[in-house]
Amino acid sequence: MKILCLLISFSAFPVSAQTVELKLLDTVSQNFLRNDNEALLRSTLKLLSSIGNEIPSTLRTPLGIEAAQTLARPGSEKSVAIWITKLDEALRAKNMQLAYHNAVGLNQLAGRKMYDETDHASAYKEALTQAQSRPNVMNFRLLQVRAMVTKEYPAMLEAGEKAWLLRDTDEMGALLAEPVHQSQQSAALAAFELGQIDRAAALLISSLDLPRRRWSSSSTEMKVADQLLQKQHRSAVIAYLEVCLKTDWPNRTAILKQWLEDSKLGKTPNYSFRSKPSYPLP
Repeated sequence: MKILCLLISFSAFPVSAQTVELKLLDTVSQNFLRNDNEALLRSTLKLLSSIGNEIPSTLRTPLGIEAAQTLARPGSEKSVAIWITKLDEALRAKNMQLAYHNAVGLNQLAGRKMYDETDHASAYKEALTQAQSRPNVMNFRLLQVRAMVTKEYPAMLEAGEKAWLLRDTDEMGALLAEPVHQSQQSAALAAFELGQIDRAAALLISSLDLPRRRWSSSSTEMKVADQLLQKQHRSAVIAYLEVCLKTDWPNRTAILKQWLEDSKLGKTPNYSFRSKPSYPLP
C-alpha cells in the first residue's frame, strides 16, 4: 500500500521541483498502474537513456549493471513497484550512478512483463498497426520485440531499417542511441536467420554508427557476432570489433582488444566476460 501511494503521489510534486528524470519516472509509474506493459517498456527505456546521458561511461560499471540484471530475472522477489520506489529515492538523493543501475533493473523487468504476455500473435499485429500508423523509432523497436517471439524475421529486418532512417528526425533525438543500436542488432539477427550474411555484417556496423550520441549500455552486444564467427565469417566479426574499439565503452576496451586479437589469430574469443545482453534481445 505504501508503494502504491508513492506511485500515485508522484504527480503531486510541483513541476518546478522535479528533474527531467523524475517526470519520466512519473510516466513510468502511471503506465505501471494502468498495467500497460508496452507503454511501461517504452517509458523505462526512455528513462534509462535519459539517466545514461547524464553520467560518464566510467560510472556505468559492468558489475553494477550485471547485478541489476540478475536481480530482475524471473523468480526475483523484486517487483516493478519496488524498483520504481528505489529509483525515485536514488534520483531525489542525486545519486545518478545508483539511479542508473536501478533503471537498468526496472527496464529489465518491464521487458520481462511484456515478453511474458501469452497472446503473442495478437500483440504482434497490434504493434504492426501502431508502427504503421505512428512511424517512429520506438514503435519500430517495439515491433521488433514482438516479432522476435513469433520469429517474423522479415518484419524484424524491415522494422530495423525503418528505425535507422528515422534516427536523426525522431522527436526523442539524442535519447535514441540505445533503441537505434538495439534495432540494428535485432535486424542483424533477423538477416542472419534469413541467411543474408553480408547484410547481417553491415547491420552490425551500422548499429555503432551513431555519432554524438551517448550510450546506456556498458558494452556492445556480441550475440550476432558470435553466431557469425561460428559460421566462419571471421572477417565480418573482425570489422565489427574494430569499430567497437572506436566507440565510447572505456570499461570494455581491454576485453574488446583481446577479442579482436583472438579473432585475428583464428581463435574463438571467450565472450563470458561481456555484460548480459539488454533485454529483450534473445
